Amino acid sequence: LKGHVAHVSSGAVSGDGSWLVTGAADGLVRMWDAKFSRSSILPGQGKGVNVVAISPDSRWIAAGSEDGGVRVWDHNNPGADPSILKGHSDSVGVLSFSPDSEWILSGSRDRRSIVWNVSYPLLSPFVMAHADEVSAARFSPDGHRVITAARNGLANQVCVWDWREPHRNPVRVPVENDSRVNTAVRLAVSRNSRWLAAGASRGSIVLVDIQNPSEAPVILRGHESMIESLGMTPDSDRLISVAADRTARSWDTQSPFGVASLRSSANPLALHIDSDRRILIT
Repeated sequence: LKGHVAHVSSGAVSGDGSWLVTGAADGLVRMWDAKFSRSSILPGQGKGVNVVAISPDSRWIAAGSEDGGVRVWDHNNPGADPSILKGHSDSVGVLSFSPDSEWILSGSRDRRSIVWNVSYPLLSPFVMAHADEVSAARFSPDGHRVITAARNGLANQVCVWDWREPHRNPVRVPVENDSRVNTAVRLAVSRNSRWLAAGASRGSIVLVDIQNPSEAPVILRGHESMIESLGMTPDSDRLISVAADRTARSWDTQSPFGVASLRSSANPLALHIDSDRRILIT
């Protein structure tokens, strides 16, 4: 697909796979017809685009930019100027939609993550403060919680927020990290919204029962290098991890220990788990 004139930083595919969007350092967001490889430029661009996202219902397209803006387009009217969500003072590098497509979560270098209402952007957003740049953020599958990750001194810290109860303090979970390596935390949440897994550069994985926050987290050890990707099976019984040590591992969430491992001749970077529990590692 040719069209951007600078580094493509992010891409997202619609739910039915018929179209996709890409964002690049040229400041443009392009919408592509997946069948004919034709693209159109969405109006109202800002500075370099770091991240793009499509809502689960495929109605909304969002982009986070270097200027701190979050721009949201209505796919039903792609020629209209976007809504611009203003609240960040620095580059936005993380975006995630809620499962019901009504809310969008942004994370920024300004040490804040924000939940916005997509349909009513003038509603007061929910703002969460962090010790450092937000490197990961997502909603739980039930939409009740927000999970964020940021550096906290020499370590990473994952926070679980009940964002509908703004006066409630988050559950904070430390994640082991090599202080010499600035690595984003990898996150996975089970479909039943019970289990949270987080891993970073040390190779260990923290498994947290977020429905029972008083329970001590379980540390899963086995990988020898940076965690590249994490995923949960649809039944929430298995956690799959891939790491820079060229291995993929399967963990039992009910009795956490490694139950299988696979070694690759190349460094695996990502994984996908479908509804039939089939696993694709690339």
